[in-house]
Amino acid sequence: KIPERFNLSNPYPNPFNSSTNLKIENPNFEVLQLEIYNIKGEIIQSIKNKNLLKENSIYVWNANDYPSGIYFFELSSSKKSIIKKSVYLK
Repeated sequence: KIPERFNLSNPYPNPFNSSTNLKIENPNFEVLQLEIYNIKGEIIQSIKNKNLLKENSIYVWNANDYPSGIYFFELSSSKKSIIKKSVYLK
């Protein structure tokens, strides 16, 4: 069965070292935004582009410029949002 709405799978690997993969399913080609937050709740990266409009895609987040810690990934549209958590270990 095809999902009616978009979905964000758990980041993998998790915990990760240097980069993690975010699988995005977008069967209705909704306009999506991906925001990455640090443990303080600060947005450290925001992505809104045509690559997130694909039906299925994997976004690879490279964390080399950031400190070890817990990060949150929020995928949202105008109607819904999904948040996933991952641990970065250098």
